[in-house]
Formats: sequence, C-alpha cells, structure tokens
Amino acid sequence: MTLDDAIDAHILWKVQLMHQVEHGESLPSEAQVSDSGACPLGQWLNGPEAESFRHHACFATLEQAHAEFHRSAAQVMHLVHQGDRAGARRMMSAGGAFAVASRETINALMDLRRQLAIERSGGVACSSSDTR
Repeated sequence: MTLDDAIDAHILWKVQLMHQVEHGESLPSEAQVSDSGACPLGQWLNGPEAESFRHHACFATLEQAHAEFHRSAAQVMHLVHQGDRAGARRMMSAGGAFAVASRETINALMDLRRQLAIERSGGVACSSSDTR
C-alpha cells in the first residue's frame, strides 16, 4: 500500500462508517470501531510495509492522529447506540470531533508523504522537534 492508498483507505473507511450511521445498516460496536489496528490503514501502520517510515517523527504524529480518529469513531457509535443520531451527526459534520480527527489523520499522511519526498531529494525530513 502506498501513502496515497493509505489516504484512500482511510477515506473509504470513514465514508462507510458514516453511511452505516446514516442508514442504520450493519452498525458496528464501539469496540469494533475503536480498534485502530483493525482498519486497513491501521493494518498498514502496524505491518511490514510501513517499517521504513517508523523512524520519522511524522509517523508518530500519524499514529496519534489515527488513534484519536478511532476514539472519536467509538464516541459516534456510542451516541448512535444510545439513540442520539443527532449527536452522532454533529460529531461527523464539519468541525465535529470525528471530522476533525479524520482531517488530522489525512494531514498527517500527507505530511509524511511530503517529508519522504523531501528526504528522497536530499533534504531534511521530519525532525523529532516536529509537533502539531
């Protein structure tokens, strides 16, 4: 999986979850969506394909953003299972915690991609002082 594939996988997972919430189809549990290692991006982050990126500070930022995304997804599912679809929709709308966490995950993926390109061209990649 390339970094572009990872971005696409994250977006697809998010859209599928949003569809499930909107239409009440095959609703996953909070535990299922909270597991950041179970989705395709999480499997990639924890798998051998991402091994060469793990030393980058940008990778740690990505892992943190991805974990936060899954925490917010679990909060969305908690609201849905409690019957508060309006609250879940607010979390998923622009500016809501779920939407913000998703954007941060995509931004972290894009930062890693950008920094790897800089590194390949002989520049300096993410430093350990990189923070968000």
